[in-house]
Amino acid sequence: MKSKLIAFWKGLDLFCKISAISIIVVVILLLIAVLAGKGLAFFFSVIQLAGLISAILMQVNIC
Repeated sequence: MKSKLIAFWKGLDLFCKISAISIIVVVILLLIAVLAGKGLAFFFSVIQLAGLISAILMQVNIC
């Protein structure tokens, strides 16, 4: 499993690697905002996640 994950990671280009790390960070911040009950932080986390997803879709030429 570890070798498959390493091979998958090495096959990604730089944009995909940065996007994957960014999505993980945003999801962690989103979970923290939900658990803390902070509405404004939750809103900004959702906006960040939407921005990342749209950037990925633009990179893949879907939108």
